[in-house]
Amino acid sequence: MNTIDMTENKAFNNILRKKADSRNPAVQFLKAEGNYIAPPQKFITGFDKALEKENLFRQYATVINLESSEGIVRGIESTGDAEIVEMNGAFPESNDTITTYDINIFKLAALIKLKDNFVNDDKFDIENYLERVFARRFGRAEERLFISGNGVDEPTGILTADATVTTEGDELAYADIVNLYFSLKDEYAKNAVFIVNRRTAMTLRLITDTNGQPIWNMSDNTIFGRPVLISEFMPDAESGNKTIAFGDLSYYIIMIRQPLRTKVLEQLFARLYATGYAASERLDAKLIRSDAVSILQMK
Repeated sequence: MNTIDMTENKAFNNILRKKADSRNPAVQFLKAEGNYIAPPQKFITGFDKALEKENLFRQYATVINLESSEGIVRGIESTGDAEIVEMNGAFPESNDTITTYDINIFKLAALIKLKDNFVNDDKFDIENYLERVFARRFGRAEERLFISGNGVDEPTGILTADATVTTEGDELAYADIVNLYFSLKDEYAKNAVFIVNRRTAMTLRLITDTNGQPIWNMSDNTIFGRPVLISEFMPDAESGNKTIAFGDLSYYIIMIRQPLRTKVLEQLFARLYATGYAASERLDAKLIRSDAVSILQMK
């Protein structure tokens, strides 16, 4: 860690503990806008790692950091194939299709209150505490939105798409899982994952194939060789619910319009002998290839 990083880290710690000298150049460097602070890289790295543990989309989706934090940005997705051509032959157009989509801005925010006896205790690792708690709150909120967000005043979740497969009966059966698996194109299936909640996962563990063998591989938590991920935000296997998603989440794009910003609220909770810490991020997210994820809906 170089001298500049050490200076910024110390300045950030002093800001969190309400001991910062506003004349310190490092403090001014961390000021993002008004009283909001852009945390140093050490904090952001720890926050991002903790966020991945809390949010499956941060592990499997594609995260893109955009420079513009204001206004709508137009994104593009192109499809086509590479082909062998003669040395002086024309380049193949491959029926190339370009799809455009808008990238909006949605602000996600959280507030933490911390008793001043912790804030004033230099042995208390305040940075580690805040990065873990903020990661837990933002991670859970993001995962919920990325599954069921309506796409109007929040990011577009994967379940906004029409169901690809509907169960044949009112309970999950082997044929339903087979139909879901083969509803996905080969180019997506090789990297696909199943997403269910814990109650649906328990049901899937009990389903057997035509030879009476469980479809769930207990040794690596896979079905048909593909990982099964658990999210509490997936709906139960009940009538009308979209209960299983299966697809390649690399085509679910998370666009970070503005990374985490923090603000210390020194006076708001003074009567409680506490300090507030507000944090926000600006982002959008959506599936840019609608056929990259298949959805199973209960009858």
